[in-house]
Amino acid sequence: STQSRSSAASDVYKRQSLMDSIINTTSSDAPVKTPITEEKALSKITSTLFILPNFSSLGFDAASGTHEIYKTNNEPKLHLSFGANVGYKISDKLTLKLGLSYHQFKSEIALNDMRPKELPIQMDPVNGIITIFSSLGTVVVNDIGNFDFAGDDEDDIFLDDEDDFASLNYNEEHDFLLFDIPITLGYEIGKGKLKLLLEGGLVTSILTKANSKIEIGNVHSPDDLVSVKDYHQTKKLVYGGTIGVGLKYNISKRVSLVGLPSYNMSFVDMNKNSDSKLKPNSTNFSFGLQFQF
Repeated sequence: STQSRSSAASDVYKRQSLMDSIINTTSSDAPVKTPITEEKALSKITSTLFILPNFSSLGFDAASGTHEIYKTNNEPKLHLSFGANVGYKISDKLTLKLGLSYHQFKSEIALNDMRPKELPIQMDPVNGIITIFSSLGTVVVNDIGNFDFAGDDEDDIFLDDEDDFASLNYNEEHDFLLFDIPITLGYEIGKGKLKLLLEGGLVTSILTKANSKIEIGNVHSPDDLVSVKDYHQTKKLVYGGTIGVGLKYNISKRVSLVGLPSYNMSFVDMNKNSDSKLKPNSTNFSFGLQFQF
């Protein structure tokens, strides 16, 4: 009986030792579980920085009777500017954007050795007055300094004939800087990395710098100039629209390369007088990086 109990206890001990061995082996061989880190969800907010080469023009619309030189010297000029916008993704395809950029509008008319009748001016040598019918309005210059109306071949001290006046050099310059605040709605087409972009909206432009200058000189004494500056009468705020079609390429989930050619045009005449209409317009080629937070 004592031997039987000893044998049974030995069997129990062996079975317990076997179970402990299995448990230890299983525990040591089991893979170590690591906590799962979830990727941060994309925000609905986007931000874009871009470089903006653009062909810009003051959009000069000559009124009836405007001199011919203003109708033939209004070609768009190439400028370089920069801008940025912040967007809110209404959906996967629609984004509402608020932007800020600037445009410079420069123009120059330089005419040398011209007869007075070929220019937008009227000269009064008796009273020492020159009236200029400029693209931005009529300017009367009373202070002409030492300006000499006469040419080398005048035959009359009264200068009562066109041939009595000297030929002239005429230069007219404009330089306007506008900050644009566009509010646009963008629409994306496509499911891959490359998407088509459609964008349109309204633009408020703030005129922050405006310079205008006219210089008239006798060809026989070109350094003796009649000069008038800042004769423009322009509005501080101009409203217009913008429309564009471009491409967006997703470099990663958060960073995209954007190219968006667009056209901006003012709905409002920037000129305060009725001598001509100025409606700034530009063709833009925007390139930049978009980041989604």
